[in-house]
Amino acid sequence: MLRLDLSAGIASVTIDNPPVNAWGEAELDDLARFIDAIRGSEAVVAVIRGAGRHFSAGGDIKMMVEALEVGDMSRLSVFANRIQSLFLEWRGLEIPTVAVLRGAVVGGGLEMALASDLRVAAASSRLGFTEVELGLLPAGGGTQYLTELLGRGPALRMMLTGEVLGAEEAKAIGLVQWCVPDDELEAQVDEVVGRIVARSGPVHGLMKRCVGLAGTSSGFSAEQHAQRALYASPEAGERLRAFLQRR
Repeated sequence: MLRLDLSAGIASVTIDNPPVNAWGEAELDDLARFIDAIRGSEAVVAVIRGAGRHFSAGGDIKMMVEALEVGDMSRLSVFANRIQSLFLEWRGLEIPTVAVLRGAVVGGGLEMALASDLRVAAASSRLGFTEVELGLLPAGGGTQYLTELLGRGPALRMMLTGEVLGAEEAKAIGLVQWCVPDDELEAQVDEVVGRIVARSGPVHGLMKRCVGLAGTSSGFSAEQHAQRALYASPEAGERLRAFLQRR
């Protein structure tokens, strides 16, 4: 199951499916409901973390084997489609999203982390796409997210070999933005989320929209259109005047 807490402008989602927080059909049902709830809320940032020692070890292998044993390919196809589409919906939220990583962050767990805007990792985290060991590929958006983030060579290195990286190496190659000792993880998350909340407003959604168009012919024009809209917003005027007064 997943849990959702909405308070103080923060939507906190917790993956709670012991022992490794695998993504199954029930968890996807919860995620679909929670995305709708977050969209309809006043949250200005969404945070996702795993209960216990791990973020998430990926898709529910037991469910996959059960479906294979009875030849239920439709169930597997629907599951693969839902995990991809729901992670894309999470990525498409107009507010910033933060993944809090510890322990296993592999397979579908890493896909959810990559579908988030920012990633804060405990030093104990282990990140990788291990699907190749099962004769599968990261079909929840992983081939696309990882290649977009790291480029073709580094992405294929991780996917073809099934290599699992430590948190420090993940930070060195840009897979995560922060890597801190395990006992400092929540303090670092509080700092990151606090900075986002303090700067919340229409600018965050417009930033995400422009970044999503990076590398396309419309990216630059979208940037200028967004900036004009922000100049016309009351919030930007207030912040600009306040900055000038502080100086």
